[in-house]
Amino acid sequence: MLAAYQANHQRFYLQNESDVGEARYSPDGKRIVTAAPSSRYLAGPLPARIFDALTGQPRAELRSATTITSAVFDPTGRRVLTTSSPGGAFSVPQEKLAEVSPRLWDADRGVEIASLAGGFLLQTDSSSFCPTGSTTKVVTPAIANTARVYNAAGELMLTLDGHTDRVTYAGYSPDGAKIVTISDDHTVRIWNAESGAELLKLDSWKNRLPDETAGQLVQSALFSPDSNHLLTCSVQLGVELWDLNRDESTALGCGHQIAFSPDGEQLAIAWDDTIRVLDWHNRTLRCQLIHDQWAVLVLQ
Repeated sequence: MLAAYQANHQRFYLQNESDVGEARYSPDGKRIVTAAPSSRYLAGPLPARIFDALTGQPRAELRSATTITSAVFDPTGRRVLTTSSPGGAFSVPQEKLAEVSPRLWDADRGVEIASLAGGFLLQTDSSSFCPTGSTTKVVTPAIANTARVYNAAGELMLTLDGHTDRVTYAGYSPDGAKIVTISDDHTVRIWNAESGAELLKLDSWKNRLPDETAGQLVQSALFSPDSNHLLTCSVQLGVELWDLNRDESTALGCGHQIAFSPDGEQLAIAWDDTIRVLDWHNRTLRCQLIHDQWAVLVLQ
């Protein structure tokens, strides 16, 4: 096995100024973008860097006034979305929001294209980009308990207004027709991505919660490959599968991280030291992956 690994893997180091908190491939697999961890936010400003994935040679450097702590390529690979988060971006004073606003960059030249004013992100995600259409659209949580959609120039295109507390996550469905948002008002909402109209408010768990429950209840949400279902993930509530056409949910047990396989045929649910792999179509258990300790992250 070791001989096979050595024969089929290229080994090199990607040289960075400090610790690396993230490393992500471009959609074509030819480049890698790296960013510093949030714990190094005050050590900077530290840049994000783009490397050739085959040689390890640097291709571009993305440098702003603050340390870049998360970065992801857009679906075309021509742009990169970054954020600068000290690990508690939602408590940043109003006058400092511009410093942590998400930014779009030209991936080839390393030049900033736009700052998404009023938006904020703890971590970038590929679902921030609309996956369809010829126009670049980016959705992020924003000030005033909203989410906002911007174009590639950083111009505001749409405001999703309806939550009564801070929005912690916003992302597109695979077909680009819907947007999901998670909020500290203990609701998950589905929006029409073109008009901004609210389509669904998922909050049936409220009758199971004590009145004093505060803060982030749902940690993540993930559309199914066909965009007709949504998975919500909560340490307190477990994983629930929502049929968006019927507004009905099915409990899938405990979980703190969820991910689909690339072909959309399998669903991985992490909880404690175990990752359950389910057949997506009939929800039957295919296998269990057991770790020695808490499974921190499950990747798509």
